[in-house]
Amino acid sequence: MSLTQDTKGKHFTLEERFKIQFGLEQGKSFAQIAKDVGKDKSVVWKEVQRNSVTQKTENPNYKKYEPEFIEKTIYKAENAQLNYLENRRGNYKIDRIPGLMKKIDDMLEAKLHPAIIAHKIDGALCHTTIYNCIELGLLKRGRVKMRRKGHRKKDRTNKTKLGDSIELRPPEVNTRKTFGHLEGDLVMGKQGTKEVWLTLVERKTRYGFALRLPNKLAATVKAALEEFLKSRSWVKSITFDNGSEFANVSQVSVPIYFAHPYSAWERGTNENWNRLVRRELPKGRNLALFTDEEFKTGINFINNLPRKILDYETAQEVFSKELLLDSVCTSSI
Repeated sequence: MSLTQDTKGKHFTLEERFKIQFGLEQGKSFAQIAKDVGKDKSVVWKEVQRNSVTQKTENPNYKKYEPEFIEKTIYKAENAQLNYLENRRGNYKIDRIPGLMKKIDDMLEAKLHPAIIAHKIDGALCHTTIYNCIELGLLKRGRVKMRRKGHRKKDRTNKTKLGDSIELRPPEVNTRKTFGHLEGDLVMGKQGTKEVWLTLVERKTRYGFALRLPNKLAATVKAALEEFLKSRSWVKSITFDNGSEFANVSQVSVPIYFAHPYSAWERGTNENWNRLVRRELPKGRNLALFTDEEFKTGINFINNLPRKILDYETAQEVFSKELLLDSVCTSSI
């Protein structure tokens, strides 16, 4: 049985069942409810008939020749979902392999991506099937699906020029075959708070650094970046966005390039890494309230997370290899 068909054909997710329940409570017709859930009217009718229960209640208009009790048919989404899962128990591969469901649940709780989980269970299920199991309620925990946004081009004229454009960046940076090229940005906290985090991610290894800054003033960012570069001679270039906070970084010791305005995808490595930061250290808070221990633990977790794009190695493992290789090459010159 295809899990993909369950979400698109005659079967319903728990969310869709709640829509049916609320629609019935509001007195909507089956045609209206079918439109809300994107199913055929007959499919919705059969779902309600199959999973409704009859309850007896006292008749408020009871008289001598009226029935003392009346029967009322009720549809409950949670009961319908339990019936659905019970009827299909053992039909799915995730049920048939002993211990597989618990193993995947545990890895989801550990915040591993479904693609990583699929690799760790030796392809017993693909990541799409794991996503579908989450939607169907077969798995108790799971990350919300990521939305993919299209790239939008906006007018790039009359913008402040902070330094060299990304168009002048050497082609070797784009291929990710050369170690030492970074992308940077600031992570902001709750509106009205001052502390920000300067994040820097190495493009080839996806290994990231995060520096706590007291504010986002251009002078503060420049000073922090200069201090960072003192002990990291392997850095060959850094690419930032066009924010005013990076107005002075072109004065540091390595080549600095700037992405086009409104073109976050040109620094996609850093943007994706910042999303992981937001997942471990949630946004909407004053960043100063995170303890140093929480901060370090969150960053270390990200750098030690197996990544599909790194052939299921961690950024820490790949970065350490590249750093060692770079030091050997430098010493031999």
